[in-house]
Amino acid sequence: MSRGSIWITEKKIVKSQEPRRCVKPILVGSYPLMLIMEVLAQAQSQLHLLYPYVCMTIILTPNLISFTTLVVMNLLLT
Repeated sequence: MSRGSIWITEKKIVKSQEPRRCVKPILVGSYPLMLIMEVLAQAQSQLHLLYPYVCMTIILTPNLISFTTLVVMNLLLT
């Protein structure tokens, strides 16, 4: 599974019929993803400054999809 399909799936869930129920967990789960995308769009050098916060977010959020996606993206970036 590529990182793109995960991102698309989460956007579809947010746009479902009952957004209020699923927006909170989806936003918490994909926050590291959104943070990385934002950093990459602005400046790649800032990724190292935000990396500890991203890791802490993943540790505090029991979401294997976000963790796996971060690892995959990290491997692709290096």
